[in-house]
Amino acid sequence: MTDRWALRAADKVTIIGPNGSGKSFLALGYVAHMPSVIVHDPKHEIELPDFVIISRAEDMLRHPRVIWRSPQLADPVDAGNWAGYAALQRKHTCLYLDEAALVTTANRIGPWLRAAIITGRSQGVGVWAATQRPKDVSNLFFSEAHAILVSPLLVGFDVEKVKGFVPEDYLSLRNKEFPPFSFYAVRRGEKHGRLIRAGS
Repeated sequence: MTDRWALRAADKVTIIGPNGSGKSFLALGYVAHMPSVIVHDPKHEIELPDFVIISRAEDMLRHPRVIWRSPQLADPVDAGNWAGYAALQRKHTCLYLDEAALVTTANRIGPWLRAAIITGRSQGVGVWAATQRPKDVSNLFFSEAHAILVSPLLVGFDVEKVKGFVPEDYLSLRNKEFPPFSFYAVRRGEKHGRLIRAGS
């Protein structure tokens, strides 16, 4: 990352952008260096050095740095719930959900994942979530986030969903030229965000 923006494992971070905007690259650049991480990989695409790839939910409790590939026919809300449960049991862990829309819906979220998002920080648990479809995921990913990183490439209903959670200067950024793989980054309570880039 050329313009490193400090984030901690126990933070709640939501990264939003269309396919190919650099969400996973940005998030994995952070989580790859954390000592205790659960990466939920529902698309079965992620590989990271020094991470164990697992397919059974109970194995999330056995290794400090795991990539969990939930069964493709599993109920997606159940998959997110298992990940939330494991993170809370482990404590001091970053849970990264590579596509939040594949583990929650706007109206459905498992109780353990909900608990990890709302109260996890008291146990050192951070929930990081990436999504290309913010209109389809639980508002908890936005209302509870310590930091939101949004691609300026969002359009339509997705812009409507996020603009209530970011300052107005995000909308002005969308009308300007910006480098590829850029994200508007804002912390909770800030009146202005800043532009950061995924990449080296």
